[in-house]
Amino acid sequence: MGKHKGQINCRLYSIDASRKGQSNCRLYSIDASRKGQLTFEFIISMIFFVAIVAYVLVLIANNFSAFSAASQEAALQTKAIQVSELLVRSGGAWSGSTPLSIGLSSGWPEINSTKVAFLDAYCSVDYVGLLGRLDAEQNKVRIEARRKSYLSPNLSCGFDAGFACENNETVLIQPAIQQGVDFVTGRFDIGIFSNESDILQYPTANSVGTPLSAGTIQFWVKYQDSSQLEDGIYTLFSAQLSNGNITGIAYIKENGLPRDNMLNFTFNSTSLLVPFVLGSGNHHITFVFDALEPDINEMYRVYIDGKRRSPDAFLSAVTQPYPVSITPSVYIGSVSSGRAANATIDDFRIYDSARSEAQIEQDRGNQAGRLLECGLPVPSGISTANAQRIALVNETVDVDSQPVSIVEPVVLNVWIWR
Repeated sequence: MGKHKGQINCRLYSIDASRKGQSNCRLYSIDASRKGQLTFEFIISMIFFVAIVAYVLVLIANNFSAFSAASQEAALQTKAIQVSELLVRSGGAWSGSTPLSIGLSSGWPEINSTKVAFLDAYCSVDYVGLLGRLDAEQNKVRIEARRKSYLSPNLSCGFDAGFACENNETVLIQPAIQQGVDFVTGRFDIGIFSNESDILQYPTANSVGTPLSAGTIQFWVKYQDSSQLEDGIYTLFSAQLSNGNITGIAYIKENGLPRDNMLNFTFNSTSLLVPFVLGSGNHHITFVFDALEPDINEMYRVYIDGKRRSPDAFLSAVTQPYPVSITPSVYIGSVSSGRAANATIDDFRIYDSARSEAQIEQDRGNQAGRLLECGLPVPSGISTANAQRIALVNETVDVDSQPVSIVEPVVLNVWIWR
């Protein structure tokens, strides 16, 4: 009986009832089956409902996050614009290098070089206080001012914030190879020391990888004790040109031989020697080439510590430096195969123009054309806001021991991030 309880009950129900009862018995069986199906459908529906609700919640959260990020970026951009406007439009008030209020203007569009120097000094001793005066305590700020004449397609390496160099748009260029090079005290804060076997190579695609009709290669170099150097050729800079020739600068030590204490400058198929007796300090080296110069004696110019030096000898015939690219890379203080500089190098730069004597003298006194460098390095990988203003600065520089007043455009950049 127990085994067939459901079946007997149905039959009893059919015996006791009329045809209607039989119909009810059949309906009862159908309802039991339907109940299981409805339960299954309900469970599936709930699963879909929960999934849809979860999807909607995630979508709302993502949209809110995107809106929040966009709102934060807009706020940072607004603050960067406000700070840049304050610097170039307001004269501020200064008690020595201590600001009562921040401002660099001496009457738009000119900014005051003394106030720029004051801000640079104040930033280095009280960066937190500067953020407060800029109403930017919740942010990180970097302020740079550099001469616009410096800004041309080029490569510049100051080394103060690491190995990263910059192009003319202040885009960071990381080394492709860095092997053994150390950071040391340079001409401007930090420089690099490249031992004989070290390598430091940078790609040029985003800097000087386009054809140059003229150019300038500059850097500071310091040898600790040249008397301890073995005889040989010490490469300070080297690169390959797009036509397969080379460009480079090397120090030659050949005790007692004619090429001893010479700098060898090579560009394309022209190579020249310039006497160079090392002192104990830093020396500024400049090599200028100009394919458009009609005077063969002006196609190549060499300056050591701001003074033009005539070649002692040409190792090859002088050929016109027709437009070529420095590609695909440059080596600073090193070479792809051979002996590296064994020296300290700082403030390395390549211009896409032939610098004048006045500009070279100006370059010697200012790292990479900078008038102001305040704050932390701009980080990569996070959202930053940038505002740029172009103003004028009036400066006095020494040219052949004579003061010369120069009015130059200045690019001021303000970066802000959280």
